[in-house]
Amino acid sequence: MGLGQYIQQLAAAKELTKILPVSINPPTLFGRGRYKTNYTWCDIFIAIQNIGDIAIDDYKLYIQFDSATTEDVDDCLRLINDPLIGERVHINNQRLNAQEVFESKDYTMAIEYIPKERTLVPIDRKRFKIRIKPKQGATEINATWLFVSREFRKHGELKVVISPRYEDKETIIEVESEEQLKEESIKIYPKIVEE
Repeated sequence: MGLGQYIQQLAAAKELTKILPVSINPPTLFGRGRYKTNYTWCDIFIAIQNIGDIAIDDYKLYIQFDSATTEDVDDCLRLINDPLIGERVHINNQRLNAQEVFESKDYTMAIEYIPKERTLVPIDRKRFKIRIKPKQGATEINATWLFVSREFRKHGELKVVISPRYEDKETIIEVESEEQLKEESIKIYPKIVEE
């Protein structure tokens, strides 16, 4: 049954329309109706591959981003807060139990990858996604990473190149007198769209 048919059935039952509000926007997993999308966040896809001949046991990956150029980091965990979704507790528990990427509680601007399957066999690959929000004007973000396992440790540096896209928007403000005139100015605002 489509949403339109469901709304028509609710409208046909007069006693139900008095009790239940009829919504044109169907509930989504992130809440009811519209939500805001912030386009200043960058998705980063990370892959870990065992290129050796032996299995790697009990491994973890830590990535810490430079706070001078990074405004925020996100582990991409999305929990449902909509009280109208009855299964939200069950769904949230499933998501929390499956979670492998965490925002660090010990370090700022850091992500920890702690996989559920703790063995990485040869040629096996694990992938995950994180999000970072660069500070305005940043052209690159530096990060340090640390890979630890039962057998060894390895660390290194990572550079993420940022190529922002700008949209021109001109605003004309009418004034009543010459005293109210101001010089032209350029301001950069984040792109946040309500969808």
